[in-house]
Amino acid sequence: MSETTDDNQKKSKTTEIEEFESLYRNIQNDVVRERIKSTGEWYIRHAKLYKILFYVFSIISIVLPLVISSINVLGTGHENEIRVVTTITSAIVSLITALLTFTKCGEKWTLYRSTIEMMKSELALYSCKKRTDEELEKLVFKLEKIMNQEHNKWRKMQQEDEALDESIEDCTKQKIRNG
Repeated sequence: MSETTDDNQKKSKTTEIEEFESLYRNIQNDVVRERIKSTGEWYIRHAKLYKILFYVFSIISIVLPLVISSINVLGTGHENEIRVVTTITSAIVSLITALLTFTKCGEKWTLYRSTIEMMKSELALYSCKKRTDEELEKLVFKLEKIMNQEHNKWRKMQQEDEALDESIEDCTKQKIRNG
C-alpha cells in the first residue's frame, strides 16, 4: 500500500518547467509558443542557478570566519600551522565575498525570479480569456515588455559594474603615479 502512495506522490510532483509548460501549451501560434517556452525556461534555469550560487557563496562566507575563530582559539601550540590555515581560509573568504559582489547572484536571482513570475501571471490571465488573435497579440506585447524591462535592469547592473571597474582602474593608476 505504501508503494502505491509513493508512486502517486512521485507522479504528482511536477517541475517548475512542466508547470510553466501548462500555461503556454495551448497557444496555437508555433512561433509565439516557442518564444515563450525558450525564454521562460531560460529564466527558470538561471533563477535556480543564481539562487544556488547565492546560498553556497553566502554559507561559505559565514562558516569560514567561524572556522577561523575556532582554529585560533583551539589551536594553541601550533602557531605556524594555525597561521597558514588562517591565511588560506581568510583568502578563500575574501574570494567568495568578491564573487558574491561581482556576480551579483542575489540580485540576478531575484530579477530572474520576478521576471518568470510576471510571465506566469500574464499567461494565467491569458488562459482565462477568449483566445483571439487580438488577445494573443496583447499577450505577446505584455511578455515582451516584461522581458525588455528585465533586460534593461540587467544592462543597468552591467553598466554599474563597468563604471566601478573604471573607477578602480583610475584609482590604481593614480596610486601608481603618486606612489
